Amino acid sequence: MTLNCLPNDNAYDLRVDVGVSPATLAPLLTQADIPAGTVFEDTLGGLQTDTKYYYRIMYRAAHNEVYYRVWHADSLGLDSGIYGFHTARDTTSQFVFTIDSDSHRGGKGVPPDGHNLYHLMQINVAEDNPDFHFTLGDHVALDGIDTTYAMAIATNQEMRQEMDSTRVPFFYVLGNHEREEGWLTDSVKVSAANARLALWPNPQVGGFYSGDTTQTACCGRRESYYSFEWGSALFVALDPFWYTDSSAIFTHDRWNWTLGLDQYNWLYNTLSGSSATWKFVFIHHLTGGSTEYGRGGIEAVKHSVADSATFEWGGENLAGANVYAAYRPGWSHGPIHDMLDTADVDIVFKGHDHGYVYQALDGIVYQTVAHHGCTKQCYEAGFTLTYADSNSTKLNNPGYERVTVYGQDSVRVEYVRTVWDGVEPLVEGTDSVYNKDVSHSYTLYP
Repeated sequence: MTLNCLPNDNAYDLRVDVGVSPATLAPLLTQADIPAGTVFEDTLGGLQTDTKYYYRIMYRAAHNEVYYRVWHADSLGLDSGIYGFHTARDTTSQFVFTIDSDSHRGGKGVPPDGHNLYHLMQINVAEDNPDFHFTLGDHVALDGIDTTYAMAIATNQEMRQEMDSTRVPFFYVLGNHEREEGWLTDSVKVSAANARLALWPNPQVGGFYSGDTTQTACCGRRESYYSFEWGSALFVALDPFWYTDSSAIFTHDRWNWTLGLDQYNWLYNTLSGSSATWKFVFIHHLTGGSTEYGRGGIEAVKHSVADSATFEWGGENLAGANVYAAYRPGWSHGPIHDMLDTADVDIVFKGHDHGYVYQALDGIVYQTVAHHGCTKQCYEAGFTLTYADSNSTKLNNPGYERVTVYGQDSVRVEYVRTVWDGVEPLVEGTDSVYNKDVSHSYTLYP
């Protein structure tokens, strides 16, 4: 378990108390003289697997005698300053994880209601008591600002401060608005990457986690694609941005969208080397897409769905011919969808299109996650026109995914709605939608 603390205005000492119950907390980690303005990060070690722990963060001005609790008094009722986390589950254990996408913090055109909705979503998520939470990218939006390191830090820190009250362990999947695309200038993408790495710790390769081992000159290990097993499930997060050196938007060639060969081979090895009952893949958008901007779901996966080219993800041209070898010479495991199909992947969770869409193809669910950013669509269906109604369940924003893994027996996915009390209930057709209502759900079996 990694602990990451935001900078303080003054030098301070830190102590983390941990125990298997709130009554048995004892110091596990101490650090003195953390400099003012410095992000502190360390790992809580010596923990038992498949165990619920409680913790309390204590701080004091450097070399003072008295420690004070870090706590939040808000609508979550977390004013005790004692929070919890769970270590890696046994394969028979039941657990919950949650997913959101596209909050667009810092982005242009995000009204106050967008921030209110995001905070309400966090409250709902915390009440679900998940083991961890994924965001599928565009968590912060660095477009429209001068993407210097200082500006990127400020925007990311603002989002961190908004999120920290929930104390839910967090995994970051990159989106396009994080501005780490390969075609951007070094000054932009390097500033964005280093700001993210400072404030959003992602899995570091070694032991429990697999991922990118490349040491970049600019940023060290970027922690942008990774995998781990938790209970009976394999979790795989992908990065379609850093390795895309030329923009499909500017060149009008969707073959430009790519995982890159190293990530592609790593994905194959990760999937084929896992015997997990459930396999979940997380990505902001597919490599290719129904538009040059990467929109769309299964219409961009297999030509037979919508008579469309499917590029790196599906490997077909506009006529439906498999041209993968011509466009990806040396990529020996075939198109990505075929790789996922062969490896028995259960769900691909994706964002980007600002609306809830459920689709399935070849036994794989392609689940597009709704958004909370309210850049244009607080309570609408987002950019989902590229999804054919005949093979889609499409629902309005906002909401998040709650996934319950019942050991090796089944997986339940629920679309949980977020509805601000000022507009509750939402009227959608003949339905009245209230906060925390489940608007759609499905269950998978082995």
